[in-house]
Amino acid sequence: MANLSPQALSPPCEIVIGGERYWARYLGPEDADALVELHRAVFGGSFCQQWYQWKYHNGQNPSLGLWTHTGQLIAHCGGVKRELFLKDNPVHGLQITDVMVHPLWRGILSRRGPFYWVSHLLYNNQIGKGRSAQVGYGFPSQRHLQLAIKLHLLLDGGTIWQMHWPSVSLPKTWFWHYDILHASEPRWSHAIEHAWCKMQAQSSHLYLGNRNSSILQWRYAQHPEHQYFYLRLKRPWSSITQGVAIVREYPTANEGLLWVDWIGPPGLLNDALSMVRQYANQKQYTGVAAWGSKAIRDALRESSQYTELPIAGIGIPIQSCEVNVGQSVSKKPWWWMAGDTDFL
Repeated sequence: MANLSPQALSPPCEIVIGGERYWARYLGPEDADALVELHRAVFGGSFCQQWYQWKYHNGQNPSLGLWTHTGQLIAHCGGVKRELFLKDNPVHGLQITDVMVHPLWRGILSRRGPFYWVSHLLYNNQIGKGRSAQVGYGFPSQRHLQLAIKLHLLLDGGTIWQMHWPSVSLPKTWFWHYDILHASEPRWSHAIEHAWCKMQAQSSHLYLGNRNSSILQWRYAQHPEHQYFYLRLKRPWSSITQGVAIVREYPTANEGLLWVDWIGPPGLLNDALSMVRQYANQKQYTGVAAWGSKAIRDALRESSQYTELPIAGIGIPIQSCEVNVGQSVSKKPWWWMAGDTDFL
């Protein structure tokens, strides 16, 4: 059984788990190597200092760890700050990210082990009324979501679905056209801002994250590893941007193109899908995959040659101000795509 010192709700603090003492505190830029090492031990991959600096803004985004008395980082829970719009109401949000426990410390025989404490301390100090974020959200596997629900850390916010369409040559229409934008050109920011304004104007019924040009410049154009492509939907007779779809090669070989994000009116989602499928066919990708919450799944599931499977859960920390308002959390109109998740 774990015990807390009186200062437990304000890290740094000492925690006793299974008779052993651990130290919980926030990470700073000087701890980047320890976080990268833990990430590699848990997930593998080629994470590096540049990844830490990009994701955590060199210590500006909260990152909480549990350390042994010898100074080894064994568990971590982080967050990325993001502005959310809940039916047009702007609030500060925190995307929960990099929740992990070192493989050698997962077997601690305690209901409230390292996973619980790094999550609980971060949520309790960063999310809720009077905190830096009013709403938290994350995308755990279903297994981890169920564990977090049992530990009273998260509420079930629904499911993220992976949708797939084969790459085919679709009939061209006379009233839609697309071209490719590059983040380095001046018109990129203008196109994104125009598309985001159109999206906001028609999304007052949704819960979604800010998609302005500065956010997307960081999230995609400055990503230290992946390369993204920007497809602009427009009318053939006009230069006005109707929306922008963001895509990249799917992480797993032979799975085609991943449609990461859409900035534009929700009502044009199926037209955006046609554009992305045309692009995939032109570039000879095997197909198109997209991830989406229920609102996106409902809009796309009637499209041709559609298949789906659940890919992740949506977890909402119980400290979130939104959880006790109105309908159940899973029925709220969340608008999440692959680019909203931690799997960029």
